[in-house]
Formats: sequence, C-alpha cells, structure tokens
Amino acid sequence: MPPYIFIICMESLNYLLCKEAREQKSGIGIKLGPRTTTILCLMFADDCLLFYKTNSNSCSILKNTLDKFYNLFGQLINFHKSAVTFSKNVSTAQKQTVMGILNIPQRDSLGKYLRCPVFQGKPLRTTFQDIISKATYKLKG
Repeated sequence: MPPYIFIICMESLNYLLCKEAREQKSGIGIKLGPRTTTILCLMFADDCLLFYKTNSNSCSILKNTLDKFYNLFGQLINFHKSAVTFSKNVSTAQKQTVMGILNIPQRDSLGKYLRCPVFQGKPLRTTFQDIISKATYKLKG
C-alpha cells in the first residue's frame, strides 16, 4: 500500500475515534488535567497507542470502532503485535474483562519505541539516562 493511502486510512481511524469520543460516556480518550483536551490516540508511523477506560462499555465501543475501521478500509489490526497495558489502579477483574473483549494480551511494559522507553506513570531521571549518556558521548566526539 502506498504511504499516502496508509496516512489517509489512519486519519480515518482518528476520525472514527473522534466521532465515538464525542458521545457521552464513551470512555475513549484520556485527559491529563481538568482543562486539557482529550487525547484519543498517539500515532507514530505505523504504530498507534489508543487510550480508553477499563470497563466493558468502553472496550465494546473501541472494538466496534476498530471493526468498523476494518470493514471500511480493509486495514486489519495485527493482534500478534498488539498489547494492552493498564494503570496501577485497575483491578484484576477489569483487566480480565478488557482482555476478553479485545482479545489482546497484557504486557506490563510497552518496552522501547525508537530507543526511548515507553513508560507508565511519572518518568524518573534514570528512565532516560541511557539516551542522555549516548547523546553526551556523541556530542563530545
């Protein structure tokens, strides 16, 4: 698929998520503060981070949106490369519900993306120490 077609498809996914997020109590998206905009997803090249609440209604809405995306554009999500991660205040029952609806395995960490750790919670200074050390070394050279 040519890159520009893929970009149009991903914009369409963003549109579908925005449309669902406008509905009351959809649970799609997160707010980082009381007066901030809702973040629905973060897209990087062909990767996408989706944000939603951990309840059966939100997960069903998200699953239906992803199914609609597939039916409209033929872009199938690779569930073998997909993972779900939870905040620390999510109960085991909620985790089971989410994984059951979405049929995506859980990981405690999303690992690294472009050599940067994808962290949960507030990052510590040591989180980026490896990157700082490498950049400092290269700048000295």
